[in-house]
Amino acid sequence: MKRIFNKLIQVLTINSIIIGIGSLIWLIFRSGTKPSRIHYPCQKAAANNSVFFLGSIAIPIIASKVNFIRIRSITKYILIAIFALLIIFLLIRLYHRPVNKNLNSVNFATFPIPEKLSEQDSTSTIFIVKSFPNPAGVYHQGVDSLISLLAQHGTYFYKSNKTLPWCDTSGLIGKNDVVLIKVNAEWPERGMTNTDVIKGIIARIVAHPDTFTGEVCLVENGQWRFAWSYSLNNAEDVNQSMQTVINYFSGLGYHVTGYNWTAIGYSTNNRWVSEYEDGDTLDGYVKEDSSGMTYAKFKTSYGTKVSTRKGIWDGFAYDNNRLKFINMPVLKSHSLMGVSSSIKHYIGFLSYRAIGSGSMHSQVLTGLLGVEMGKARFPNLNIVDATWVSAEITTGPSSPNNLATRLNTLLASKDPVALDYTAGKKVLRPVSWWSGHSGFANYNRMDPDNLNTENPGSGHNYSDGTLCSGMPYNAFHQYLVATLNQLRQRGHWVTMDTNQMNIFVYQFPVSGIEDNKSQGIKSPLKLEVSENPFSVRTLIRVLGDISDRVEVKIYDAKGALVQNLPLQKESNSYSTTWDGTNLSGQKLPSGAYLISLEYKNNKVEKKIVFQR
Repeated sequence: MKRIFNKLIQVLTINSIIIGIGSLIWLIFRSGTKPSRIHYPCQKAAANNSVFFLGSIAIPIIASKVNFIRIRSITKYILIAIFALLIIFLLIRLYHRPVNKNLNSVNFATFPIPEKLSEQDSTSTIFIVKSFPNPAGVYHQGVDSLISLLAQHGTYFYKSNKTLPWCDTSGLIGKNDVVLIKVNAEWPERGMTNTDVIKGIIARIVAHPDTFTGEVCLVENGQWRFAWSYSLNNAEDVNQSMQTVINYFSGLGYHVTGYNWTAIGYSTNNRWVSEYEDGDTLDGYVKEDSSGMTYAKFKTSYGTKVSTRKGIWDGFAYDNNRLKFINMPVLKSHSLMGVSSSIKHYIGFLSYRAIGSGSMHSQVLTGLLGVEMGKARFPNLNIVDATWVSAEITTGPSSPNNLATRLNTLLASKDPVALDYTAGKKVLRPVSWWSGHSGFANYNRMDPDNLNTENPGSGHNYSDGTLCSGMPYNAFHQYLVATLNQLRQRGHWVTMDTNQMNIFVYQFPVSGIEDNKSQGIKSPLKLEVSENPFSVRTLIRVLGDISDRVEVKIYDAKGALVQNLPLQKESNSYSTTWDGTNLSGQKLPSGAYLISLEYKNNKVEKKIVFQR
């Protein structure tokens, strides 16, 4: 019996050594000279195998069998303890990454994206908000400024007949709509949609001026992995997961929820179903024809029956007008496709079982996602989150914290092709170039106009010396063109022609509108406001010893003086009110403003948001 046991131990040890060393060799070969690749899923699996089979099995067994060299028992235990500590150290190195560490800093605020007005009849419009202040609280100044910018140029957020700045009868969101927000939840850290941006959008939806009675549902098919809650999330507070955001609003009584499409549309989990009108009430994916188009059909936690293609089912008919779809990707590089943004994000819309991992990206090159957008559901609005971007092509799509660049930028458009063209050309590509990433030449793969079709095959190098992962050098260009063609065949106006694009930009001040507190300035004076944000009037109070002849000055985001307000003395302070007007008495546009008071050698400032 003892001989059999020893034989089993010998076989286990030999096999563990073979698997462990084989995994280690594969890890070294695949990672090469790029340490950041160790965070890829396959590399992580190989590292885990090496640690487990060598560190947890083979080495301890060998250490326990070293009696023949007369090592004392205490020494053996010390050796085993050392190997155990080594395993822990390797695991920490594999899975722990710095949070909010910006190694690739770039002053994107100083990089000009000029506004542009097309002279052609058929156009697409792109809206960009740059360098917004770091978010805090429920409302998001970047989101609010984006909504204001949209309204200034005829795209209104709220469907309402009220005479308010964000409202129009042609608006996007009605008071009883069901709003699906397609997010990226496949990856943690900077690979996921920023939850502060998600929170800001939901906050504005549920603040509908006609009282919101509808529903908001976050949706995602994360393919091989999915989570509403990660330990490290893309947010100011890394503990703020998507589930945290959902719980916050549902806790206030709003119908806000999430639905995991991965549970009905991945591999063996995939469930093929028919439509509600055909008598099929099960959740699952519908596949209608041979074009490859698939779409989800499901019931939310509040009982709402949704066909993402046909609309809201009430038991008798579909209401397609009530169903709104906001496509909200995070902007990042992609090791295979160059850029991941609005279009590439749509892989999380369809059934993973229908496309499979082997041919998924090849089908994207031939326009599959254009089929999805064109036939199943075209977004009402695409909002690209560029709060943090992964600008080195080998770090996407996982996008770890320590390799991300902070831009505090949002982009939006109804045209996903024009939006992705602009995001790649005007944002991600120059950031990658200027930041001096180790994959310096790779920034050309983020160029939507790149015509270099070379594909030397996975594991080989392109002509510029960078590694090929099996896709053409200009995969980004190719899938934009293919998507454009599919969408135009189905009646959707999209473009890659910059002559057919309008670009409108709202730029926060380069230095950012920040309170003195955040700038580290100490002052005996203190500014307080009664409402922030405000829409009608706010009370401004100054605490400190000053003269009542001092005026409070209001500056816009470009640093221009827009209002002087004299202070009135109260018992323990000085105060004035501001109604959002300028020096001529005209209402100013919605946005962020700076309240400033200078007295003798003291200066105090406070940012405030005006919402008309």
